[in-house]
Parts: sequence; structure tokens; C-alpha cells
Amino acid sequence: MATTIADDTAMRFLIALLGGPMVGWALGYFIRKSIKVIAFIVGMFFFIIGVLYYSKTISSLSVLQKGVENTIETAVNRTVDISNQALADSGGDLSIPLFVVGFIVGLGLGLNNGRGRRSRLVIED
Repeated sequence: MATTIADDTAMRFLIALLGGPMVGWALGYFIRKSIKVIAFIVGMFFFIIGVLYYSKTISSLSVLQKGVENTIETAVNRTVDISNQALADSGGDLSIPLFVVGFIVGLGLGLNNGRGRRSRLVIED
């Protein structure tokens, strides 16, 4: 039984429609549950950098700054290359934007999971 292009397009659409929100919700829920551990690790990193700078083990932070800038530049360039390649391969297919939109909505729901109907982001008088 051969698969047709319509079957492939329908499957990609369903994966994008259901997969984006599911992956986004799972990542948001994970971030919400592990935010204290992530904050502790980031804080310890800056504490260790501060101690090393104070003890003159690190004489200048410009080397660290240059390394961070190079890492961020490489990450941005690779992300742009991957997204451009994905858009070129999609051929006008809307499954990628649909997945991204679903992912963002799912991420918001995962981060706000279990807080009830009232959002803590809204400031009321």
C-alpha cells in the first residue's frame, strides 16, 4: 500500500496540530517544577565566577565575555540556518508555523498549570 502526498500532508498537519501543544505543555510544566533548581545552578555559577575573580584567579572578565559572545553568536547562526532550511524544505506547508504557535500556547499553559482560573500575571485593584 503506497502512501500518497495527501496522506503525508495530513499526517504532518496532525502532528503539528497535536504535537506542538503537547511538547510545549510538557516543557512548560518541567520548567515550572524545576525553576528552583535552575535558579540555584545559575546562582552558583555566578557565585563561583565572583569568588574566582575576587581571588585573582580570573584576572579579567573580558575573556569570559568574549567566550559567551562567541557561543551566543554561534547558537543564533545555527538556529537561523536550521529554521531557514526547515522553511525551504516545507514548500509552503503550514505545519511548521502551526507547530510553533501550538508550542507557544502549550508552553504558556504548562507554565500556568495548576494555578486555577485566576492568573497571577493580571494585576487587579
